Amino acid sequence: MKKIDPVFLLAVSDLLINLSAGWFATVLILPNLAEIHSLSNWFILTGNILAGIVSLYLGYKLRKLQRRKKYD
Repeated sequence: MKKIDPVFLLAVSDLLINLSAGWFATVLILPNLAEIHSLSNWFILTGNILAGIVSLYLGYKLRKLQRRKKYD
């Protein structure tokens, strides 16, 4: 099996961390711009929080994997 390039892992990790920051910024900015009254809007905000957490976790795991591959 072909080895994964550590630079590729670093790039994907950085992308996921930036996406996570965008999801969290959406959660902080969106309620101030739009009136959040309906239940569906709360589900969207909750989904944004979950997407931010998942993106941050995957970015962290890829960064750890990249460091491990760097030293192997």
